Amino acid sequence: MPPKVKIGVGPPPKPGANDPLMPDPFGPGPVPREAIEYFGAKGLKVGFDYTDVWKEEHGAAFTAAKILERDILATLRGSIERAINDGTPFREWKKGIAAVLDKSGWTNYHGGALLHRYRTIYETNTRVARAAGQWQRIERTKELLPYLVYELGPSERHRPWHERWSGVTLPADDPWWQDHFVPNGWNCRCWIRQVSEGYAAKRGNMDDRPAGEGETERWVHPKTGAVEWLPVGVGPGWNYNVGIDRTAGLR
Repeated sequence: MPPKVKIGVGPPPKPGANDPLMPDPFGPGPVPREAIEYFGAKGLKVGFDYTDVWKEEHGAAFTAAKILERDILATLRGSIERAINDGTPFREWKKGIAAVLDKSGWTNYHGGALLHRYRTIYETNTRVARAAGQWQRIERTKELLPYLVYELGPSERHRPWHERWSGVTLPADDPWWQDHFVPNGWNCRCWIRQVSEGYAAKRGNMDDRPAGEGETERWVHPKTGAVEWLPVGVGPGWNYNVGIDRTAGLR
C-alpha cells in the first residue's frame, strides 16, 4: 500500500504581481499552438493491439487498436486533429465520428464498452497533444517560470498515488518529471502548473521529494514477455514524458 504522507500545506497561495503563472493548458480557452503542431506532425501506424505502438512511438504516429484499414484510421486521425484545433468537446466529436466507425465494423469489437473506447481515444489523444505542447513551452520559459506543480484533474475519483503527488513542487529540470509528467496513465486527468520560484516558495514544500520516489513495480509485456520495472503509480506504457521524447524524436 502507498505510504501515508503529508501533501502540501493547504490551498495554493494566491499569486502576487511578481508571480506570473502559465494558464492551465487543459482548461477552456484557445488551444496552445504547440499542441496543434504536435498532433499535426503525426503519421499513421496500424496496430491490432494497444501494445503494437508503444510509448515514444506515439510521438510520431497516430494509431487506434483494431482499426486495420488505413483510410478509416486516417479519417479518425483527421477528426481528432480537428477536435484539437477547434477545441471540440467529446460529445460533439463522438457524434461526428460514430457513423464512420460503425461502417468500418470496428465497433463490433467493443460491444457495451464502446462509449468507454470512444472516450479513451478522445481523451488520450487530446490530452497527450496538450501535454507535449506544454512541455515545449516549459522548455522555452523555464528561466522565468522554473518550477512545476503537480495538480489533480477534475475527476470524481483519483488514483491513490496521484493523490499523494498532488502539490508536489519541483524544478522543471528535475529528473522526476521524465517519467511522471502527465498523463501518466490511461484516462489520467492530472495536469501540471508552471510557476515562478517566488510562487513555489510560498507553497512551503518546494523541493520536497515526492512520495514513492525510486520505488518500482514489475510489469510483464503481454505480447513479448519483456519485463519492465515501472515507477509506482505510473501505468504501463506511460512511464515517459511525451514532450521530451517528442522533442528528441524530431532532432
